[in-house]
Amino acid sequence: LHDALPICIAVALEFDRGHLLPGSTSVSNSEVVEQILSYFLRNPNAADSLEAIAHWRLLEETVYRSFQKTEAALNWLVREGFLLEVWVDGSARIFRMDPDRRTEAVQFLEKQDGPADQKEP
Repeated sequence: LHDALPICIAVALEFDRGHLLPGSTSVSNSEVVEQILSYFLRNPNAADSLEAIAHWRLLEETVYRSFQKTEAALNWLVREGFLLEVWVDGSARIFRMDPDRRTEAVQFLEKQDGPADQKEP
């Protein structure tokens, strides 16, 4: 493994300069290199094809972005008073509908079905 490290670093540097991955991407080349190398360090017996690696990277990135968007939406709904945030000892945050805002929530969703420029969040 130590003999291969200089080669991995050289490949990573070339990759980061865009020599191995032309064009722009949403994730920097060096971040991709770090993700893949970290995966193989955590799973030293792993052996995956390009397709398999791309699949788990895409899945991981999709879950991460979905988590961020969901958290932002929940925070907005709590701030606007549609949802209540309940804290339970030793548990994650729990969200539930504010029953007093049910009618307003229905009206809000009906407005969202209108033209795109009228959508609020």
